[in-house]
Amino acid sequence: MITKILIAAIGLFAFYRILSFLNSNAPFSKSTKNSLSILFVLVELASWLGFVLWGMRKIYEAEAYITLIGFGILLLVFIIPGWYVIGDFLAGIVLRIQRKLELNSRFEIDNISGEIVKLGYLNFDIKSKSGSIDTIPYSKIKSKVISRSGENTNLERELLHFSISTNEKSSAVTKKLVVALLNSPWVAASQEPVLKNINKVTGGYEIDVYVYVLKKKYTERISESITNYFLEK
Repeated sequence: MITKILIAAIGLFAFYRILSFLNSNAPFSKSTKNSLSILFVLVELASWLGFVLWGMRKIYEAEAYITLIGFGILLLVFIIPGWYVIGDFLAGIVLRIQRKLELNSRFEIDNISGEIVKLGYLNFDIKSKSGSIDTIPYSKIKSKVISRSGENTNLERELLHFSISTNEKSSAVTKKLVVALLNSPWVAASQEPVLKNINKVTGGYEIDVYVYVLKKKYTERISESITNYFLEK
């Protein structure tokens, strides 16, 4: 009976690894492969849950109570670390469904930036400009703002700081700032500015925002135009 359960577990594991391999090598579009990958992950999770219930039922029917108790203790021992594993697993599903993470796309979070080279079940790998590869758990970034670069690889992302004097609400100020930046001739309209920080100070706000430009020298012109824009307001 135990041998039968072990064989079933190995077969289930091998089946989904083969499906994953076939999907990655199939002549499908990138979006189709991504959708199938997410579907396989959800189906595999349901399959393993069903397998656990089936295994416990088989052990119970065989009246192997000692084995059943041992199986239950084993589940309890792994329930705490398993909770974190499930957290990474589910976070990965959500991020991939939202298309916040895609293979070969570039992104930046905090002080980590690079190109996504692998999307696993619990974590993903990014390759930095220096060639080093970092492995990041999905749960580490699920509550953070992910900045992704667009298809235009010639764009440079620059961090600008603005001191804006106003009595308006922060939401109104940031909305005006983004519109003003997108209307600036030196900012790439294809990439929306990414707000990093906004701090309320006496008489206004201190704001840090990422913008995409073709050349770094344009940042001075952008800063001047935005400053003049809010002075006129």
